[in-house]
Amino acid sequence: MKTEDVMVKCKKCNGLAPASQMKLDIEFGKMICPDCIKSKSKKKDESKQVPVSDKIHYVCKSCDYKFARSKDIANPNNCPYCGKPTIDVEKQ
Repeated sequence: MKTEDVMVKCKKCNGLAPASQMKLDIEFGKMICPDCIKSKSKKKDESKQVPVSDKIHYVCKSCDYKFARSKDIANPNNCPYCGKPTIDVEKQ
């Protein structure tokens, strides 16, 4: 017996897609198609990227852990790896 997937309308773009491929978009609160999911993840990835020049590089004097944070975020008090308050700005 041949089974067919039911085609349903995406609540975001009104396009048709197989029901088995629809995913719940938590922010939108409705089921959306794979194309809308892909476009959403691309937009999210683009917005997350901060140019390297907009970051401050730090190093922990206790464990030598190196990390960077955006200039918009307050200076760290403790190392995110070991938790000790021995953070310095890394000289590059």
